[in-house]
Amino acid sequence: APSYRLLSSPPPTSPTTTTTQQHNKMNIPGLHRPSTPPGMPPPSAHRQPSKLSFGTVCSSNINRSMEAHVVLQNAGMRVESYGTGSQVRLPGKSAMEPQIFKFGTPYSEMYRSLAVTPEDEAFFSHNGVLQLCKRGSSVKVCVIV
Repeated sequence: APSYRLLSSPPPTSPTTTTTQQHNKMNIPGLHRPSTPPGMPPPSAHRQPSKLSFGTVCSSNINRSMEAHVVLQNAGMRVESYGTGSQVRLPGKSAMEPQIFKFGTPYSEMYRSLAVTPEDEAFFSHNGVLQLCKRGSSVKVCVIV
């Protein structure tokens, strides 16, 4: 069986080079590059990219580790994020029916499978799962190793 590895996009050379078009990898309305939270250096700071590499981890690599990935990457750091579970588990329509994906499944594919019908799209938009998939897709891509 092939193994998968999620690779992050390289850090921007300067804050002004990151555009919505560069990170709009899926044709999904409203997909945008998450913004740097308040308190980060302004674009005029012109910091040197870090030579350090950081790894972020959470169970399914879609919520906490991806948020940390965005914050560090927007600050010019090199980042990779990982999941510690055996699969990606997202909330389903009930606690007994989580949505499960293999690690290595592209976030865009997760999004599409969760938004098959208008009812599914409305449900998973309301509970925030589609927004997590959009953010993940804008931050990094999956490649087969």
